[in-house]
Amino acid sequence: MDQYDIHVNLVMEFLKTNGYSASVISAHRICYKELRRYLASTHTSYTLSESLAWLENNQNAWTYRMYTSRRLCIYQLEDVYISGTVSPDHLGPHASAYTMLIPELQEELDDFINNDQHVYGDGRYRISCSRFLYYLQKRAITSISQLNYELLLDFHADDYHRSSKSKDVYEDQIHVFLRYCSSKGLCSDGLAIALNKLMIPQIVSLNDNSIITGTENQQKITLSEIDRFLESLSTKKYGLSVMKYSRHILSLLYIFLDMHHLGINVLQVSGSFQENIRNNTSRKLRWIVSLINSGMQRNFQNKQTKSRLYIVFVMHMLQNE
Repeated sequence: MDQYDIHVNLVMEFLKTNGYSASVISAHRICYKELRRYLASTHTSYTLSESLAWLENNQNAWTYRMYTSRRLCIYQLEDVYISGTVSPDHLGPHASAYTMLIPELQEELDDFINNDQHVYGDGRYRISCSRFLYYLQKRAITSISQLNYELLLDFHADDYHRSSKSKDVYEDQIHVFLRYCSSKGLCSDGLAIALNKLMIPQIVSLNDNSIITGTENQQKITLSEIDRFLESLSTKKYGLSVMKYSRHILSLLYIFLDMHHLGINVLQVSGSFQENIRNNTSRKLRWIVSLINSGMQRNFQNKQTKSRLYIVFVMHMLQNE
């Protein structure tokens, strides 16, 4: 059993060196002690097949979490037997992808972890954001500033979780990271708000962006301008449900424009304020509204109401140029 003990110690040293939590290290120690006791009682040496047989024999006595945890422990031990270290394929959900990140991405994540007062000391954010950044790294991304909507939507589609609740929690933590990055000018506000289970199914993108052409002097909108517009609505005593609904659909408009690098003036609303409210005369705005409407859930308010809100906001922005 000397060789077994030597390789177990190598796994344990790997876990400590790469910042695994105390609970994960303890789970490995317990697993390897139980496996050692089994091998000694059956007078057998360590092999992967013998270890997996022990695993399957005890599956019904363990919870699913205990079973999957011990299975990962065994494959990490097998990696060390074969190559002397743990394979990237068997890092496990609790570790880190962080150890696999290039220095540039590690530095951006460290800045967030160490300086955002809401997450300082909370290890969950390092785990979730490391996995997110490792996903981007495998797609040749070397800085969060290179993130775009296509990659973000692909990540949402590809990222698998056993339950929608765990996926929501995981993406909420990444959302906080993207918010921090946008505050530092590393990515757009739109990317920060887009990673949301209520927002993503309704995001509309064009396959051919040349369909819409921008103007020479693009007037970009910001989330703070949307906030100011909504504040002006609140002074008119609109209810909370109307305000929440308005923020949602104006955020979708913002994402659409930001995704396609367009300014608010690309909508080219002409005529008087009341004329636009009544007739929705801008062909380009009407077309964009119909696109965004196509992503809306049925339980949202009717399309005419949404169209009028877009018109009010666009006219508000253009009148304040």
